[in-house]
Amino acid sequence: MVWCAVVVGQLLFQMAHVASYNTPTRRPLKTTSQLPYDRPSRFLHQSCGMIEIICNDRLGKKVSVKCNEDDTIGDLKKLLAYVTGTRAEKIRVQKSYTVYKDHITLEDYEIHDGMNLELYYN
Repeated sequence: MVWCAVVVGQLLFQMAHVASYNTPTRRPLKTTSQLPYDRPSRFLHQSCGMIEIICNDRLGKKVSVKCNEDDTIGDLKKLLAYVTGTRAEKIRVQKSYTVYKDHITLEDYEIHDGMNLELYYN
């Protein structure tokens, strides 16, 4: 009888131990600073292909736009035109002295997540 109680006690202990593996022991992550390896938040969007580009026109308007890496500069101009309210033909996107052409993709220009571009109006 004692031997049976010991075996039942061991089985109950093992079942409780296995059940503890199925329940989550950690709280879900709430902020990006709690990510493993302390990765910056700008690397979070790269897994889904979406990047965020910040455009500044130096006239007081700073616009943030999310697009894909395989979008062209022309597609980016259309998004910027929608956000700013100006026509896409009147927008010129550049970085320092490099004026970006409409038919080339963001990936080809090596424009990554979180980059700042200059926005000019023709």
